[in-house]
Amino acid sequence: MSELSAAGRAHWLAELSDALSDAQRLTWLIGAGGSHEAMELYGRIEAALNEAQALRFGGFGARHREPASIWVDPAPWPTPKSMQRD
Repeated sequence: MSELSAAGRAHWLAELSDALSDAQRLTWLIGAGGSHEAMELYGRIEAALNEAQALRFGGFGARHREPASIWVDPAPWPTPKSMQRD
């Protein structure tokens, strides 16, 4: 697999984001009656668009950051001995 240059990658992700936005607008138009399938497709396109934008603006792996320390601190209530960290 060849690596894309940063400019090439940015251009490709911008085109992908534009295409996903167009698909999302079309899905909105055809699903204006509120069909379940159209709403599900709209949501899937939204998720893909968010992924593309995260890659475009945050770099590869931007969504895989370390969790905030608030989520890795010990619980404020007693925990079983088998679950406690050393």
